[in-house]
Amino acid sequence: MMQLKLRSVGNSVGTTIPKSLLERMQVSEGDTLYVQENADGSFTLSAYDPDVVAQINAAQEVMNRDREIMKALV
Repeated sequence: MMQLKLRSVGNSVGTTIPKSLLERMQVSEGDTLYVQENADGSFTLSAYDPDVVAQINAAQEVMNRDREIMKALV
């Protein structure tokens, strides 16, 4: 488990993320991270927007279901 210390940054609170974690998450300065609250009250920090993932999954479902139509469009 990794600990992140919260620090005052102007009128806000921020943290620094170790380089090793940034590399493992495949993110860098300027990227956006997403926080999702889980059913058990815990939180998940991710480089992937859950809304975008849901949209991609829905698009894949339509493409799989309407495969013949997709072939005709190509």
